[in-house]
Amino acid sequence: MKYYLVGIKGTGMCALANYLKCEGHIVLGSDKKDIYFTDELLFKNNIPFYEYNINNIKDDYIYIIGLSISDNNIEFEEIKHKKYQYYYYNEFIGNIKNKELLCISGTHGKTTTTSFIYQLANNNVSAIIGDGTGYSNINNKYLAVESCEYQNHFLKYFPKLGIILNMELDHPDFFSNIKDVIKSFQNFANNSEIVLINGDDKNSKKIKHKNKYTFGFKKHNDYIIKILNESKDGYEINIVGKNVNLTTFSKPGIHNIYNLSAAI
Repeated sequence: MKYYLVGIKGTGMCALANYLKCEGHIVLGSDKKDIYFTDELLFKNNIPFYEYNINNIKDDYIYIIGLSISDNNIEFEEIKHKKYQYYYYNEFIGNIKNKELLCISGTHGKTTTTSFIYQLANNNVSAIIGDGTGYSNINNKYLAVESCEYQNHFLKYFPKLGIILNMELDHPDFFSNIKDVIKSFQNFANNSEIVLINGDDKNSKKIKHKNKYTFGFKKHNDYIIKILNESKDGYEINIVGKNVNLTTFSKPGIHNIYNLSAAI
């Protein structure tokens, strides 16, 4: 397939472009001419990109539109005018059929946890990460996706596993209060076949699901974390639960322990 990404320098879009290139597709796109750190990631994977121009739009691409792209973007207007096939970024990911999704959500820690999953799986899990990293092997069964709650973007996903790291009131331009946030994450959980939740987080543990598993330091969790030793370099931790009894090392910061534990 031939994919053209409008807004390709955005971190999620860059990650998606690299994922699609690894899957064997022809990938290119466009963005502003400003230099951005994702330029290097696209160059590295030989993905061409151009400045926005109406002449870039042709009839032989499937178009993917970045979530930050306005309706009056010159290329997007032309795509709609010509009635070419297009998907928004999250819609496209939600329609991926050859992988089962592992969706990592939460107010904090999404990028780190998704990266940990990708690293721990040793390339056996494909990934679309919010730092611009995208990878795939066509034979991989699972795709780990950083999944953002803003404007309910993550409700386009129907994951095999939905992970909820934490919940706080964020994006006040969209969420009026914490009840709105919890409702959004509950709908995300409803879309998931299995959910894994930080059972120590006061808002996350309110999520209801018939296939819910929890992790954390407190004894009521399904996967219990213990700090065995602490040093200036970090923590030696032990995680015990169904099919897991693992001792490992975490970088400093309790948030890092939670993120690593979720990934494990």
